[in-house]
Amino acid sequence: MVRMLPTIIADMNVDRILADLHYFLKAYPSYTWKTRQTDMPLRTVKTILHTFVKIKGSKVGCVHMLHWLLGLLHDLTYHSVN
Repeated sequence: MVRMLPTIIADMNVDRILADLHYFLKAYPSYTWKTRQTDMPLRTVKTILHTFVKIKGSKVGCVHMLHWLLGLLHDLTYHSVN
């Protein structure tokens, strides 16, 4: 699906997707990834966020939410490594 984003993003509700990613990250904080066998869901979220920014740049809806999510992802990644 990520490969298709450039062609379908105009039909997507990006703000809603960002909100859902926010709720996902709140539901599964950093400590939950340490006890799981895989971090694939977290990596998927990061890939989606990266692709949104790559396609839309600063025009991504709810830019303040995006910055907050990226900060949360940074914290999750930092705490997972350390």
